[in-house]
Amino acid sequence: MGMFDTIYFEKVYECPKCQGKIDSVQVKEFENMLENYHIGDCVGHAEDVRIIKDELYCDNCRKFTGIVYIVVDRGILLGTAGTLNEARKLMSSLDMEKFVLLYHKLYE
Repeated sequence: MGMFDTIYFEKVYECPKCQGKIDSVQVKEFENMLENYHIGDCVGHAEDVRIIKDELYCDNCRKFTGIVYIVVDRGILLGTAGTLNEARKLMSSLDMEKFVLLYHKLYE
């Protein structure tokens, strides 16, 4: 079992089987400290740049609903995507201005 961190989605996913709402996913990719993360939060070190592929399950019916890609750039959780191509586009969308604004928001 173990401890998981929870990532909350900006956009709620809908289960294709029972139409239940999926608003988060639990992962073991970060510090495993039972942390709750939202888009824009710092989840790692500044050199942490990656796309994490994870399975998505419905909290309501407990069924596998597909894959979700979690995008982390320079330690900041940029967002999630339904496909690898969407995740790559999200990763490439982080320009210096957006990057600086995200860090300013983190340290307010």
